[in-house]
Parts: sequence; structure tokens; C-alpha cells
Amino acid sequence: MRREGNRMMVEGAVTMDTVPGLLPGALAAVRSGADTIDFAGTTLVDSAAIALALELRRASGGSLALADRKSTRLNSSHLVI
Repeated sequence: MRREGNRMMVEGAVTMDTVPGLLPGALAAVRSGADTIDFAGTTLVDSAAIALALELRRASGGSLALADRKSTRLNSSHLVI
């Protein structure tokens, strides 16, 4: 995961094997003002990606936006569980 301004750019696999390593940095980014998480750079995701997004949204107080590769903001109605 890398940061571009207030956007967290998630890259590579986001799975139950990788999320534990991504979470500390992502939480730190949210606490320091990141307001968008962009999954455009992901190569593989599973349900852990949804759990990560929900945990980060909770940590942000509900203000974290999800974005796709076109920088379009998504809302939770776009998540298929």
C-alpha cells in the first residue's frame, strides 16, 4: 500500500494472508488524514478486502471513501457480500 496525498493506493493481493500486514499501515494512514482507499492496483482480493475496508471506514468515523481505478467514489451499495 502506498499513499498519494489523502488517498491510500492498495496494490497486489488483498487476502486473508496479506491483510494482517496491511492493517497497521492503513490504520496509521487513516489516523493521519487519508480519506480514500483505492483498490485499483489489486491483483487478487477475497472477503478479507471487504473486512479491511470496513475496519478502515470504522476507524475513520465513517468518512472513508472507496474508489475504483477511475477515481470514482463508490458507496457501500457497490459491495457484494
